[in-house]
Amino acid sequence: MQKIVFLPWGSHEQHGPLIPADTDTEIAVYEAEQICRAISERHPQYKAVCLPALPFGMAQEHSGFADTVSISYPAAMQFLEEILASYTENETQLRLMVIINGHGGNQDAAAVICHHLNMKYKRTKFMVLHVFSESSRRLAEELFGVFSAHADSVETSVYASINPEVKEGVYDLQLLGGQAAGRHAMKLHPVREISRNGIVSKRQDIIVDREKGKKILERSIRDQVETVEDYLQILAE
Repeated sequence: MQKIVFLPWGSHEQHGPLIPADTDTEIAVYEAEQICRAISERHPQYKAVCLPALPFGMAQEHSGFADTVSISYPAAMQFLEEILASYTENETQLRLMVIINGHGGNQDAAAVICHHLNMKYKRTKFMVLHVFSESSRRLAEELFGVFSAHADSVETSVYASINPEVKEGVYDLQLLGGQAAGRHAMKLHPVREISRNGIVSKRQDIIVDREKGKKILERSIRDQVETVEDYLQILAE
């Protein structure tokens, strides 16, 4: 039986005062497990497997904050390539490996490695999916008015939907020791330069709404399952 393997890749980085440093990893693990279960149910001709998560990523933009661990791009890319290549070479029935990425800083490196390995191997193919699909981002903007970047209303609500310990409510960003940041701020500056408390939000408040977070997460999972199925169809042709 051919196998489909899901590899969650997260990060260990500060997420402000409301959610923990391993938020990206926990969301990636949750999504990977849900997608794996859905593929198993809908495509019983494949054996779907979810691997243990990679808990560290490239989080240089969070340097200077406590509870942050970051690895360099060269180290991360070599590490990821060796993991994927090793697993592939030891699995004769492996058809597709899917990275479920929970941290934006990992995305480009994962895409490069997947492209490289797709050219290297014939029987096994590779793809990377981010935990927020395009339509789930649009849904987030509808539900919260904006989709910010880091530890904002969207990410905090999504995390709250899988962890009941996070309290719902509306939190004033200034009372949390922060301030609103502009568009594309994290693409231009380290978080230390744009946020005193580690939160990067376009709003002056953080809304934690478990039901809204659940809707966003479910939308993304649905989209990711459909994307994996599209790849499987291509591979079957």
